[in-house]
Parts: sequence; C-alpha cells; structure tokens
Amino acid sequence: MKSLPKIFMIVTVIVFVLFLGCSSSNEITLLEIKNNFVETFHNLKSCSFTMSYSVNQLSVNGSYTSSSSVSTQVFGMTDSYENKYYYRVNSTYLNSSGTINMNYENYVVDGILYRGAVASGSTVWGKANATSDDLFIFYGFNAQVSLLDYCNLTRLDDAKVNNVDCYVIKADVDIFQYFRAMINQSQFADEDVYFQTFNDSVNRTKEMSVSFWLSKADFEIMKSYQRTVAEYIDTSTNLTEETLSFFGDHNTELPIVLPADAQNAQWTEFG
Repeated sequence: MKSLPKIFMIVTVIVFVLFLGCSSSNEITLLEIKNNFVETFHNLKSCSFTMSYSVNQLSVNGSYTSSSSVSTQVFGMTDSYENKYYYRVNSTYLNSSGTINMNYENYVVDGILYRGAVASGSTVWGKANATSDDLFIFYGFNAQVSLLDYCNLTRLDDAKVNNVDCYVIKADVDIFQYFRAMINQSQFADEDVYFQTFNDSVNRTKEMSVSFWLSKADFEIMKSYQRTVAEYIDTSTNLTEETLSFFGDHNTELPIVLPADAQNAQWTEFG
C-alpha cells in the first residue's frame, strides 16, 4: 500500500511525457505551412478579392521638397474555369499640382479586354486584344507567392480574418537573390547593362517583404500584405509601396458577366 503513491507518480510522468510527444508531433511546421499554401494557391481556380494599393514618394532637392502619392482601390474576380477576369479600379493621384481621379472597370473574356471608363456619370466602353499587362493585378498575386523562393521566412502569431482561423507567415525577401533571379530571367544581351541593372536594383531597394494569412482549415489565402521601400540617390527620392489584399469565394462559381453595353464596344487602343 505504501508503494501506491510512487506508482501513481510514475504513471503520471509517463502519461505526461507521452502527451508532450503527441503534441509536438502534431504541431505543424513552418515549412509544412509554406508548402501546403503554395500547392493550394497554384490549384486555386477562382476567387474574389479587394486590394488597397498605395505609393508615396518624397523628393528633396536642396531646400525644395516635393511629394506625391497614388492610392488605388480594386475589387476583382478571377475564374480560370471559364478564362474570365474582372476588376474595378478607383485610383487617386495627388501631387503639388492637384488631384487626378480615375475610375474604370475591366472584363477579360476569351482573350479580349473590355474596358469601361467613367466619364460625366456614364460609362464609355472600348475593347482590345488582352495582353499580360491587362492582367497585371492577377499576375501580381503570383509574384507575391513567388517571393517565398527568395526569403527568410518566419511564423507570426495566429490570427482571424473574417472569423476564419489563420496561420500567419512573413517573408523578408533576400534582395540580392531576388534581383539576381529576376534579371537572369530577363536575358540581357549586354553584360555591362546586366551588371548595371542588377547593381542599381539591389542598391536602391532597402526593404521588401510580404505576409500571408492562411486558413488553418485548407491553407487558402485569406489576406496578404506587401511592403517595398526604395531610395533613389541620384534624384534624392524615397519611395514606399504597400499593398493590402483580402480574398474570398475560393473555388466557387463567380458572376463574371459582360454587360450588354460592353458587348457593343468598339475596337480601340488603350493608352
């Protein structure tokens, strides 16, 4: 009878150790989060998104300081099931001369871009063959994910996005590796131009990072935030660029329907 407390203590320790072992083995690693996210992202067929994009520029020339900013709000949908894309842009450009507002919406259907520009309260439509530039927003999300190949990756505290439990990871980009890879892909014929472009890119970029909020249930992207800071010594200009995006409607049928007015659009050349 006197040995019972000792036996109980031994059993308790064994159970506790086994519990710790099970807990640690079930804890997902940072690499597993990254790999599951990349695979899930590349299998994403459709989603909706909202994006806030801003660029702030500050230039100092002697005693004269000038500043300008661009603020852009985008709502979009992509449906690669039917090769359709839609995005609506509201952009404001502010400098010492005043403010310029631009509002337009784009449909890309079967390789044709339909663009409606808002003027005097009405929408004027035109169309042209779509190019990769017309899908820059969608390619931009792919570019964000590709930064994971050139970064120091860390895991931040878990969080909720629209009431969805999320893993949060942050990629601090290795600027040297990133620009070397990007410039190598550009295939410069002139070696001097190659090295000059590479050195300029590395020297001016002071910071580049991107964070992702990923659903714990299925690793779908729920939110992303990218920040880039650059310094142009020759023009004494500092540039800060930030992009904040939220995502939803993953792999669901989306209502990307070309308006009747757009269907009658005339062929044009967009500047």
